[in-house]
Amino acid sequence: MAVKKSTLPKRKRMKRAARVMSGKLWLEKYSGSNPVRDYGRWHGVSRLEALIELKQIGLHVSEEEIQKEKLAVASKGERRRAVKKRRLERDEGFESIDDCDDNFSFIAGYTSGGFAYGVAWEEEDQLHEAYVQSEHLL
Repeated sequence: MAVKKSTLPKRKRMKRAARVMSGKLWLEKYSGSNPVRDYGRWHGVSRLEALIELKQIGLHVSEEEIQKEKLAVASKGERRRAVKKRRLERDEGFESIDDCDDNFSFIAGYTSGGFAYGVAWEEEDQLHEAYVQSEHLL
């Protein structure tokens, strides 16, 4: 059986040492205005990795820029964790979506024959309207 060939370009499968060697030639030919972004896209690495590797190649990159990018990566992770936590807290009260269907807004259970029973959508609407009216009376 033949070995399956990768669909990724070779430049995106390179290890760091090979990217740095290839990056020297890339940088000589480069004529754009944002080498960090374009190097990262060309080689398929993050902005932080691109900064570090371009510094190794010889492009002037300050430590301040590297630290700034590290903070950006850390804050992005914190934002993602916060969003995930809020989403989990919001959805915490809901067991699953399987407790409703076209006929019932809440399925309390099933009969021995396999038929669902619970609160119908019409009853749910009536209960909701009664609740809203009672809120206005208070």
